[in-house]
Amino acid sequence: MRRFLSQRFLRIALAWMPVGVVVAQPAIPRATLVEDLRIDAKREDFSALGGGQVGPNDVLALTFRQDAQVRVYDAKGKRVATIGRRGGGPGEFRQPATQGWIGDTIWIYDFGLQRHFFFTSSGALLRTVPVEGLNRPILMSDSQLNVSDFSPNGRSSDGTVIGHARLWRKGQSRYSGESVILAVSKDLRGTRLLATDWDSRWQRELSATGFYGIASDGSAIVHVGLADLRERGGAVPVTRVKANGDTVFVQRVPYVGTPMPTRYVDSVLAKGVGIDLNIHKLPQSKIPPVFAPANGVFVQSNGFTWLTMLASQTSSYVIVLNVSGTPIAQFDVPPRSYLMAATDEHVWFTVRDGDDLQSVVRYRIRCGGKVCR
Repeated sequence: MRRFLSQRFLRIALAWMPVGVVVAQPAIPRATLVEDLRIDAKREDFSALGGGQVGPNDVLALTFRQDAQVRVYDAKGKRVATIGRRGGGPGEFRQPATQGWIGDTIWIYDFGLQRHFFFTSSGALLRTVPVEGLNRPILMSDSQLNVSDFSPNGRSSDGTVIGHARLWRKGQSRYSGESVILAVSKDLRGTRLLATDWDSRWQRELSATGFYGIASDGSAIVHVGLADLRERGGAVPVTRVKANGDTVFVQRVPYVGTPMPTRYVDSVLAKGVGIDLNIHKLPQSKIPPVFAPANGVFVQSNGFTWLTMLASQTSSYVIVLNVSGTPIAQFDVPPRSYLMAATDEHVWFTVRDGDDLQSVVRYRIRCGGKVCR
């Protein structure tokens, strides 16, 4: 049976609130953050930071695409390995992205080479494999569907890979296809999980459907809906789905609308949207009355969802949802910071300085002096 969570299904689910669907809680416990580690961009000579993933014992792998390099830091902030260099040979990258950990093994996806690399935390190359679905066709239950542009984000222990793809019917242009989250098994059979909007990854305030986050181990996919934004505020639906397509919860997170200034709207109309900001122009009628109230999501492997919400044009806060979708903690985002990763004990932010360089800061997080649960 094909499982597909369409936007129509989301609207029906939110309207009827079936068993297992939760509603927002009025009071969310406040969490406190205490800085306990800083990896300074100038001291470490960082180029543009492309994100990172936290492994066992708070070991951190950071991606630097400009340098075609991944750096590994231990829990005390000491660099213990430098992985890769530019090229196409074994252990070399063109466009690397650190995607996750399998035990103490780092797995990296290279967009340019379309390969998965597996390294030890000390930097030794274990193996290199082609990306599933790019070397052979993905098999869909509907034989008329083609798959293109598959980009993996999560990998489960059984070899299933979760990622973004485009589905299109035979005889049609691939660029007119539907943007979806796809689960691809080891035998290259694809399961369509969620509809999404590719452009929302670049211009979320203009998204028609929303954006998504995927746990690095493929255990959970979270979609944040932005289809119905209102000037006076409302609630955004947050949907968690398993790798087999089953819905775990649909939670509604309230927001207060932050209107877009006229100068901002004019700027958006002038530059367009898309990866290169030049794919298409939007008519003013398509621009929502407020900024996207949710602008980031991190999905923890234990099933917790860390949702970054907009408080104003210059400030944000994070709401933490547990495995059943209940909000268990809330805290303010430090200035000029963006949530990169989280565990039960810590949260990691990238923070920009006056030169726009991104350092990495780790905070200990507590609710009432205890681990937030």
